[in-house]
Amino acid sequence: MSHTQTVSSAPSIVSFSSSEAFCRNIGLLTLEEQNRVKQACVAIAGCGGAGGGYATALARAGFGSFVLADHDLFEVVNFNRQYGATIHSVGKNKAEVMQEIVLSINPEASVKTFKAAIDESNIEQFLEGVTVVMDALDFFAPQSRRLLYKYAHKKGIPVFTAAPAGWSCAWQIFLPTGPTLEEFCGFTDDMSEEEVLIRHIVATAPAGLHLKYMKPSKKIDFSVHAVPSLGPVLTMAHGILACEALNYVTQKRPVKGIPYYAQFDVMTHKFKTGYLRWGNKSPIQKIKIWFVKRLVEKGKKMREEEEKKQQHN
Repeated sequence: MSHTQTVSSAPSIVSFSSSEAFCRNIGLLTLEEQNRVKQACVAIAGCGGAGGGYATALARAGFGSFVLADHDLFEVVNFNRQYGATIHSVGKNKAEVMQEIVLSINPEASVKTFKAAIDESNIEQFLEGVTVVMDALDFFAPQSRRLLYKYAHKKGIPVFTAAPAGWSCAWQIFLPTGPTLEEFCGFTDDMSEEEVLIRHIVATAPAGLHLKYMKPSKKIDFSVHAVPSLGPVLTMAHGILACEALNYVTQKRPVKGIPYYAQFDVMTHKFKTGYLRWGNKSPIQKIKIWFVKRLVEKGKKMREEEEKKQQHN
């Protein structure tokens, strides 16, 4: 199910002009570059923790067209990290809430929403006329993610992704000319969902700066789709990935797609870039996969021990 809404003018109490609204971009962007941004269309898959921030940042950058997809509704548990999550949005569809926010920033924008999960029935329509894709899908939606990357690669559309890991942000760009998600992560069709998720974690943050302080935790629970997260770390990811999307559209510098990667960690005050030629097939990545599996298993044991104690009490 999809819904399209375009607003051509702001409420009468405000006189809106896109040239005035985004004039402070000029100086860092040229008028020609700003116009390119205005003509570009960004598809954002997921409008929660990552996607809501991407939509807002890119709307303020002056992007003129958006395609927003999310089947989920806002809940109170989203308040710590999701841009659109407020008392007023609880129970509302995330894509529709972010559509309203984008149009409140740029009433001249075209905003199309999909209130359904990304699947074979709507992926072609979702990517129609799109310049860039922002991967903001729920971490625990591997099938939708694999489908999104497969079709984007086939259609020649780059996918931008950021992983808020601990107190850090790792980010990558999957270009149509580079490796696919399947190749880079080493996915196979017979892998369990947990194996796919672990491989995705390790592949999207290969620098592993966060692993220095990440400890086993009962809060890391794949069975109920729960992992710890911090709102400020998501905000950092919003800015970084929005800048990368801006650079792709304006071509101010060469775009470095995977196997290039980058990560900045606030806790360790370290920034690292690198080139992971073989993706998860490299020996060091195999060690990291083993390490993350241990973290997940220890978390399971901690939860089991706590449940036993509660039963005895």
